[in-house]
Amino acid sequence: MILIGIVFYQCNSKPKKAKAEYKSTNIDFGSTTHNDTVNVKYNIENMGGLDLIIESVSPGCQCTVSSYSKEPIKPNQMGEIVVRYIPKPTDSGKVFQEIVVKTNSEKKLQLLTLSGQIIN
Repeated sequence: MILIGIVFYQCNSKPKKAKAEYKSTNIDFGSTTHNDTVNVKYNIENMGGLDLIIESVSPGCQCTVSSYSKEPIKPNQMGEIVVRYIPKPTDSGKVFQEIVVKTNSEKKLQLLTLSGQIIN
C-alpha cells in the first residue's frame, strides 16, 4: 500500500524544474499608423516545480522595446513580458517583429512574434 502511494505521488507531483508556458507566442496587433505606438503583453505561467526566472528578453530591432517580470515567478504563478513597438516613419504594410526570451525553463529559449499592419 505504501509503495502504491509513493508511485502515485511521483506520477502526480510537479517536475522539479521551472516550466514556462505562454498563453500566446504570436500576437497580431491589427492595424495602426506610423504615428502610434503599439503595446502588447505576453503572459507567461510557471507550470513547473521550481521558480521560473526570465533571464533576458531580446527584441529583434531597435524599434521594439521590452520589459518583463524581474522577480522569480513561483510555481503556478503568472508573469508578463510587455513589448512596445514604435513604427518607423518608413514602415508601411505588413510588419513582423521577433522577440527571443531566455529563461531557466526546460525549454531555455522561446521565440515570440508580433505582427500587424501599418497604414498611412
